[in-house]
Amino acid sequence: MFSSLWNWLFKSKVSINMLNLGIDVSKIHVLITATNYIGTESQLSGCLNDATDYDYIFRNDYKIKNLVSLLGKNYTIENFKDQIDLLYSTCKSGDKVLWCDSSHGTKLPNELNDPNDNILVEEAIVPDNYNWSREGLICESYIRSTAKKFHDKGIKVIMIADACHSAGLGQLDKDLDNKSDSLAIGRFLFPPGYAENIQFMTLAKTLPGMRSLRDASGNHVGILISACGAVQTASDARFNNRANGALTYFLIQVLKEFKFNISYFNLVEESKKRLSNAGYDQIPELDCDDNIKNKVFLS
Repeated sequence: MFSSLWNWLFKSKVSINMLNLGIDVSKIHVLITATNYIGTESQLSGCLNDATDYDYIFRNDYKIKNLVSLLGKNYTIENFKDQIDLLYSTCKSGDKVLWCDSSHGTKLPNELNDPNDNILVEEAIVPDNYNWSREGLICESYIRSTAKKFHDKGIKVIMIADACHSAGLGQLDKDLDNKSDSLAIGRFLFPPGYAENIQFMTLAKTLPGMRSLRDASGNHVGILISACGAVQTASDARFNNRANGALTYFLIQVLKEFKFNISYFNLVEESKKRLSNAGYDQIPELDCDDNIKNKVFLS
């Protein structure tokens, strides 16, 4: 049975006029991607619950009608890129695309790709049908170039990534209720054979990676909320006997408590406080233009 807190957060009616907050939901397109990698050695527990929770608030509280979810076996690299292409063709200048992802992150060594490539380690999001190539992962180079393409068309891209790229995979004895069955694990997937590779581990933990959505000149082309720092672990955790990503759990909690009238900056700061108070070491990060930070989330 879910706790009274969960029931309050997701079952209580919150009637908010989003236009009064500067949010035009008719111009917002939401893409939710999540998989638990069921039946694999990389299985997670909370990603699909994250997707359920995002779907609930965006459909029922924000009243967003333009929402697509790619979940479990449907979260393939092909389906994802097809959906991105569809969004690009249908969205207009002034629209916003919000991508919420709950999955494993990884770092891809270049020797698994082109040996002449000068990218030593590239960060990536791991779809359900991944393979260890640039074509089989959602790599940061693809994400950044796609965000720039949308940006150049006048479309704002917002990404919430509840995954990690820190190579910090391990058991984290953290839970809101400290229950014995609620060990958290990191949402990081090692490339095959690289867990004990010292050179790879050093690069994976020290290169800054995908901490922003910027073009080659360093200009912002989107807004990124990431679950943790470059050398930290995003937790796949349990709260009151229900699995969730730690960032997603607290971020949605904050949105509901503030009745959605909260800036990008304060959304991340409040989530950060709650993570810390619950005993999590991960520190979520926000990267965007300074003139965006104090705007209401999704406005």
